[in-house]
Amino acid sequence: MPLSSIELDTAYSLKSSHSINVSSRTRISQATFQPLKPCNEDQTVFVERGGLGFIVGVFNGHYAHEISDYASRTLQKLLLDCIADATATPGTNFSDAVTTSFIEVIKDFDASLLQNLLSHFPELDKPEWRLDPRWDDHAEIYRCIGYSNENSRFRKARRAVVGSTLLIGFMGEGRKHV
Repeated sequence: MPLSSIELDTAYSLKSSHSINVSSRTRISQATFQPLKPCNEDQTVFVERGGLGFIVGVFNGHYAHEISDYASRTLQKLLLDCIADATATPGTNFSDAVTTSFIEVIKDFDASLLQNLLSHFPELDKPEWRLDPRWDDHAEIYRCIGYSNENSRFRKARRAVVGSTLLIGFMGEGRKHV
């Protein structure tokens, strides 16, 4: 059924926007629009590290905010730390170091999300774990990971199963590397 103009106006009112001056020569602006949802599940991050550059990230929550919130708070620091370490050696190819840092950090971050879920199931070291009928019993799974966001095990496990799309960019100091 088509939406009324009141419903569309209400949805449009959930938009947000802001800008930040990253440096005297760089201004980043962003706007989000979350139609027909009670809250905005997306996060935008601008983080600068003097002498290195800055990261711009857009973290899209797919009908859940848990992973976009967590990734937006965690991933940029991991990336900047890894880029700083990878480029610390004189003569290092900066672009290659940044590319390698992105690949390693995102791969490790993703693996850590899954490990936070699987750590609650110690029997996974047995080859036949996938045949265990408890995997078909939701009550048994919730018994292991908890039932709500008040439980830290549940929050960590949920991050591994809700989705997020990430668009992240790095611009080196002096705009030399994008």
